[in-house]
Parts: sequence; C-alpha cells; structure tokens
Amino acid sequence: MGAALLQGLTSSGIRGASTISMQLAALLDRDLQPAKGRKSYWQKGQQFLAAWELERAWSKEEILEAYLNLITFRGELQGISAASRALFGKDPHGLDRYESLLLASLIRSPGASFADLTKRAHYLADSLKWPADPGEISSRGSRFSWDPVSFDPKPPWPPIWRRQC
Repeated sequence: MGAALLQGLTSSGIRGASTISMQLAALLDRDLQPAKGRKSYWQKGQQFLAAWELERAWSKEEILEAYLNLITFRGELQGISAASRALFGKDPHGLDRYESLLLASLIRSPGASFADLTKRAHYLADSLKWPADPGEISSRGSRFSWDPVSFDPKPPWPPIWRRQC
C-alpha cells in the first residue's frame, strides 16, 4: 500500500493497493466494490477496516482459501476449482507446474490476452525459481479457450451416489 501511495504522490501513475485481505473483504461485501471505475477513498477506507476485522478473526490460510474460492476467472468461473476444471479439464490437485503457473497468472488479470498471460506465467516461474520452458508455457496456454467460459460444474456428491439416484 505504501508503494502505491508513493507512486500516486509522485504522479508516476496509479496502481492498486489492495492486499488479499482487502480484496476478499470487497468480494464478501458488495458495498465495498465500485459502481464503476475506481473505488472512492471512502470505499478504500471501509475496505481497509473490513480487512483488518477479517485478519483479526481468520488466519492467513483461511483468508487465502476464501479468496481463491471466490475470485472469478474468464466470465462465470468462480474459484480455482471451477477454473481448473473448465480450462484444463482437471481438479486443481491434478494440475502440473505449467498449468499451475498459467492459472495463478490469471488471478491478476482474468481477461489477459494470451501473450500477456504467457509473459506473466514465465515471470512468475522466474520469481519462484521454477525451471520452466517458455515454449511449454505457451503450448499449455494454447490448449484452453480464450473466450468467456460457460461451465457446468460437477455435482458435489460422489459418483456412487449419482449412480444410485
């Protein structure tokens, strides 16, 4: 948040300053989301207070889990599980390194172009010090649809129950 404030004061551009806790607070409370454009200073302050309350009540792991379950990807996909199944045809625990990099790179900008997404995925691999072939990142990214996705999620009950119904 401090870097964003400094950048705003020096007029070198404006960037977001929300922590994951603040973003989660906005996902949980629609009043903390802007009607259009950027949040007002009032909304940002309220978002900060709501995030502070979340951090007092929840662990960092719970906050991250809730955030990853509520964020949207490419249209109507909500959460990592839905995005993983729709984009890669598998549950998140079945993703390989390249698919994980691509999905994590979509979090920042779900509507990113193919070129931007692969660039971000490669940057993420470098920052994590994961060996990753740029060609393989591109190949994996080209396998899923770049249009908004309509997805019919799996029923929440086990297959044996579905067969008996």
